[in-house]
Amino acid sequence: MSKLLVIYLGSKGGGVLDSFELVRNFNNQHNNSIELSVLISENNPLKEEYRKLNLKNIIVLPTHSRSAIDLALQTIFFKRIKKILNAIQVLNPEKVLLTMDHPWLFFIVKNIRKKLKNTKIFYIKHNPPGFESFSRRFFDFFVNKLSEYLLKKADFVFTFSEHVRTETLKRYRVPEEKIVAFKLPAYRILCPKFLYKNNELREKLNILFFGRILGYKGIDVLVEAYALLKSEGLPVSLTIAGEGKIEKETLKKIKTLKIHLLNRWIPDEELCELLSRTDLVILPYTSASQSGPASIATGLGIPILATRVGGLQEQVLDNINGILVEPGNPYSIAQAIRYLLKNPEKLIDLRKGAQKLREKELSWEHVAKNIMEIILYEKTS
Repeated sequence: MSKLLVIYLGSKGGGVLDSFELVRNFNNQHNNSIELSVLISENNPLKEEYRKLNLKNIIVLPTHSRSAIDLALQTIFFKRIKKILNAIQVLNPEKVLLTMDHPWLFFIVKNIRKKLKNTKIFYIKHNPPGFESFSRRFFDFFVNKLSEYLLKKADFVFTFSEHVRTETLKRYRVPEEKIVAFKLPAYRILCPKFLYKNNELREKLNILFFGRILGYKGIDVLVEAYALLKSEGLPVSLTIAGEGKIEKETLKKIKTLKIHLLNRWIPDEELCELLSRTDLVILPYTSASQSGPASIATGLGIPILATRVGGLQEQVLDNINGILVEPGNPYSIAQAIRYLLKNPEKLIDLRKGAQKLREKELSWEHVAKNIMEIILYEKTS
């Protein structure tokens, strides 16, 4: 029986959901063929859900707060990192799956390569080289350097879009047979009480943008599109929910247009409440690897309006679970929304399309099964 350790040290965002969905499905599908262990942070909001899975080992260790200063201090003092390294050494896994980038993975991988030389490392790379993960170039530089290091040291790499795989192969000398792409599946664990009525139509089209606000997210273009719609007196409302920097001119327009703005981190309970009132999730990105908000929307059966960029067009299938438009163009966004207002039955079709995708092509069961087959295959390669 192969010993697999899944490591995720984060505490928020899509990584929380990705990691749990993989572990849950690994456990459901292969509990007779693997000895599955998990190492997570005590700050992980799903740690109690992990405990319900009855895994062989669940290691919950202190890491750091969301503060960059605390992360730096805990890294310098090294005490908590050392506990993590010791726990991995005691487990002595044959395989290790790293589900999301984290600064401490540098020390973890270095230690595995030094002391557990027969252990194979599997790494999920989420973003293409040079991608903007934070609003500060300083952090982005180190995130990309860490990713480059993990690519070199991993035995096998997974991505959640063909776009990320292609861009990674262009930039780095990774053998093509050692990196495989899957579509990011639809999240089903978020909002368990969510109930969406397929045939329900409201008098006003409620549009929601949610997620971290970064330069490539196209907030300025979205606001311009909304201004066009409001100038025509169309029955639409827009909520922008997420933390991040917004340019002063765009903020001024948001206030003038009376757009509902929640410029902060949105906890899951509040996000689920927002989603329950949403008819259309909008993703006006100018570039993309893949999108957690797209997976959340599809998992809940909410139609998506997105731009035709990067891995986003692998998750949002035009006229199936959403509508795709050209990036950077407020007129194309406004036109698509006008179409939905004139053809409300299209929203019903898109809801049904999203529900079909989440059951098959974009299901975690499907992706976890294929990832595990590769992990098990690597045992004999």
